[in-house]
Amino acid sequence: MAKIKIIANEPALIIESKKEKTLVIGDLHIGIEAQLGTEKIAKKAINDLVEKIIKLIEETKSGSVVLVGDIRHKLPKEKEYWQQLSEEEEVEHRISIEIPEILFRLKKHADVRIIPGNHDGGLKSYFETAEEITIENIGIVHSHKWPSKEMMEAIDTLIVAHSHPAVIFKDQFGYKTKQKAWVKGTLDSKELKTQYPNINKDISVIILPVFNPLITGSPINEKEKFLGPLLKDRIMKINEIEVFLLDGTQIKI
Repeated sequence: MAKIKIIANEPALIIESKKEKTLVIGDLHIGIEAQLGTEKIAKKAINDLVEKIIKLIEETKSGSVVLVGDIRHKLPKEKEYWQQLSEEEEVEHRISIEIPEILFRLKKHADVRIIPGNHDGGLKSYFETAEEITIENIGIVHSHKWPSKEMMEAIDTLIVAHSHPAVIFKDQFGYKTKQKAWVKGTLDSKELKTQYPNINKDISVIILPVFNPLITGSPINEKEKFLGPLLKDRIMKINEIEVFLLDGTQIKI
């Protein structure tokens, strides 16, 4: 059976299988950097993001890396040739075109596998992509749609992205801060049977924090809801979830 190890102080984990170590990260959202002000600053931030992934690959000695959805932040707006793009839209457009080249840098250090998210049209021509990936007893999906019956029946643990979990803190003066968070929970086998009739066991689920440093996420201690059909209230045992900050601190919700 494969084992999961969360990397301390990072929004990333490792799957150790008989074959190799696999680095798993979700929600790169490359392109949000265009909001920083200038193209030069945006590309510096993207370069730092890629260098961070390369560093994690090298430090963990991972043979492969799985990018779990929403590699792109968003697709640039289409406009007629006579309409003028804003400066930010122009930067977004150029970054979108360059994303394959950006990710090719990772292929020099590890095999790159992509699970496309709802923002990722056009990457299939450049990289190995799959709607889901199974590593021994562990499944990986983005979670914006239902996983396959075959995978759900074969696994005991599911890793998902898409929800961007975070925790919000409020001090005595009313000042609020947010931190990225891990969520560990359980999918109820009885509720799963509606979609997967042959399921006869609960499935553990781990929700990845968003990897891009410019996005913190949605505070689950204000609204205990997650994105995607699989993580709806009736399936996810909300009262039993465990929440941890990146440094391992457990938070009561």
